[in-house]
Formats: sequence, structure tokens, C-alpha cells
Amino acid sequence: NLAVFPAMLSALFAAVSGFLDLKREIYSFGIVSGKSDKLTVYRKSKKEAAAEISEMSRFLPDDNKYLAVTKAKRISNFYRNMNAGSSVTSGGKFLIMGGLLTALVFGIYLFVRRHSLLYAFVGSYTVLMMALPFSAYFIYAYPLCHLSKRARANRSAVIGPQVLERFSAPATVTFGDADVFDENGVRLKSVKAYGKMPMDKVLRYAAAVLCPTGGSLGKVLESITESCEITDDMEFLNVSDDGIEAAVDGNHVLMGAYHFIVRNHLTIPYDEDMDEGDDVFMYMSVGGEVVAKLRLTYVPNADFEKVLQKLFSAGMTVAIKTFDPNIDLSLLCKTLGIDEKQPIKIIHTHDPLEVYEVKQSVDSILVSTGTLKQLTDTLHRCSKASHAVSICSVLSALSIVIAAVVMGVTLTMTDITGIPSAYIALYQIFWLIPTVLTSKFIS
Repeated sequence: NLAVFPAMLSALFAAVSGFLDLKREIYSFGIVSGKSDKLTVYRKSKKEAAAEISEMSRFLPDDNKYLAVTKAKRISNFYRNMNAGSSVTSGGKFLIMGGLLTALVFGIYLFVRRHSLLYAFVGSYTVLMMALPFSAYFIYAYPLCHLSKRARANRSAVIGPQVLERFSAPATVTFGDADVFDENGVRLKSVKAYGKMPMDKVLRYAAAVLCPTGGSLGKVLESITESCEITDDMEFLNVSDDGIEAAVDGNHVLMGAYHFIVRNHLTIPYDEDMDEGDDVFMYMSVGGEVVAKLRLTYVPNADFEKVLQKLFSAGMTVAIKTFDPNIDLSLLCKTLGIDEKQPIKIIHTHDPLEVYEVKQSVDSILVSTGTLKQLTDTLHRCSKASHAVSICSVLSALSIVIAAVVMGVTLTMTDITGIPSAYIALYQIFWLIPTVLTSKFIS
């Protein structure tokens, strides 16, 4: 009396699992194949994350991951990543081995008890249909498909099962300052000239230094001076966290915060307007003389505070990379309205192209054609999906243990080979329901 119906049910579940895998591939490919530039999250190598490791590693666990948000024109290795293995999903092999081992133990016992190879085979097959968790077909397939469906609704894509391990806490996510202060996020409120340098020359020198750096500060000066000819004769001499030293048309130029100017042994002329308020003062000196003061306002992306809260709630830390000497932790926290004790760090880079470059191709498994908020919403859901998979794996392991106990008790009272197929099928469906519900409401 072989339990044929459970075997047919197993084949059906396997087909449904394969269909779910196909659906998530279609969801992801629809996003990745788009022609527009894409926001991506990718895992940085130790070399790429050298600045973050230097600044933050002493506060973080040894297994901390370093992630970065960047823009890319296309995504490489889509199919390789879609079909890649994952340590998270490899747990399914242990569940299958658990079911097989349980069936083998019962088969050996039945053979010793009856000395019948056929009886031992039928009994062990019955135990196998009971102990082999059919829910294992959906432990990974359903959470990943559900995650991909929600990602698509956010104009995002998760590519392959590795998102469950590569993008979970502990991790540090690095953004560029343009993610915080977008194109309209920096405003030049006023320029006060000291000395005899004409205002148009002050702006042209400022644009010559700051426009090549990219970012919102460079763009606001570019828009102001678009009708003027900006010199190409500019070279960065030295870059520090709070200022830039450059040569423009053979003149020595410094641009930066108050302390940067003072540290270079320059005197800032007396000015009644010394109260910054919520604004930022940036000073310029040319040829050893302070010639101007720029008053700037920084207004963060309205969604960025929500982005941070999502990442903090997922147990992640955040780094903001910038070439802008005006941006520091105090400014960032003040404009965002967050506490400086939050797990966030400002890292100044000395490479003006590092932060704002749009890469031609990125090997990434988390992609979005939408906003930064939509991308980080999906990143946060990856952690939740990983949590759902862990719970479902425990439920499946529990189903094996209970199946072994039930079959052992049944064996002491009656012949297990006579258990109706419908009972076995109902047992498997019983354990499938919490697996699906957990994946649906947690991931």
C-alpha cells in the first residue's frame, strides 16, 4: 500500500515552486532590462571600503558587511546571480537529509522486526512521505517571490537568493551626499565680497573650483555661471575635510569653512553678519587674501530621514561620503533633525569623482529604477525576508521531529504501512500553511 497521493502532491508542490522561481525572474528582469540609469546596492570589497573600515570598523563587529549605493547604466551577471547558491537556502539540503535519515532509521528497524525487505521498504517509504517536509519547496521560493513582487511594486528588483545573506545586518550602507542633498538641496543665498575683486570673478573662481567636484554644490554654481566662461586652468593642490586648496589661472585659491581659513593663517575681515543660523558660511581667499563669503542653505531630501530610520531599524549603520567641505555630522544631523549619537558617519573623500560617478556596469543583486526611498524599502524587506526564511526553516525541522514521534507512536499500536495517503497529505498541508502565512506577513 504505497502512499501514491502524497508523492503526487509533492510533484505538484515542486512544480508550483518552480513556477514561483520563474515569476521572480520575470519580475526582476523587467526592472533590470530598462534603459534608464539604475540605483544599485552592491557589496564593496575591502579595498573599496578602505575609508569606511578605517573610520568605522572599531565600532562594528568583525563580520560587518560594507554596502554602497551608486548609479549604473546597466547591471551585469544577471543570470549568474539569479541562479547562484546561497548559504541561507542551503539549509533545505539538511531538511531533506533529515527526512531521509528518519525514513532510513525506520526502515532498518522494520527489517529487523519482520525480516522482510519489502515490508521495510514500504514502511520506510511511508515514513519518508510523512517526514520529508513538503513545505521545504516554499521555504525559499515563496519568500523570494513575494519579496520580488513587492520590490517590483517599488520599481526595484532583487536578483537571486543571495540578497537574503549579503544585504542583512550587520552592515554599513554608504551613500553619496547627492543622495541626501539632491539637485535643489543646496541654495546660494548671498555672496559678500571683501576687497576689490569683482563679484563675477568671485563666482567664476568659485565655479572653477567647485563645479568639477560634482554634487549639488557644484551644480548650483554651474547654473549661476552658465552664461559666463569658466576657466579650465584649475588644479586641486590639497583637499581636507573642511576646505579645498587649488590653483586657478595661476592664483592660489582657498575655499572652505572658517576654521580652514584660520588654520591657513589668514584673517577674515570683520563682518556684522556673523550669525549663520541654519545656514553655512563658506569663505574664499585668493592670493593670500580673503575676498568673499558665500552664504549657503542645505535642504535635505524629504525622504532621506525615512531612509535612515528604515536602515537603523534593520540594525544597519550609515556612512555619507562627500567631497563638499561644508558638510559635516553637525550640519547633517541638524538639517535632518536627528541625534548625532545615531549610527551615522560623515566620510570626506579626496577624490572629486568618487562620490558622483555613474558607473557603466555594476554587478549588483539589488536594483531600482525608482527613488532612493524605494530602493532602501526593498533593502529593508530583504532583512525581513531573511527572518521569515529562518522561521520557516525551524517550522520545517519541527515537522520532521513531530513526524518521527507520530510514526513511532503509531508503530507501537498498529501497522504504519496501512496509514491512509490522505492523512499523510493532510499532515504535509498542515505544515505548509504556517510557512506560507509567515512568508506573506513577515517578508
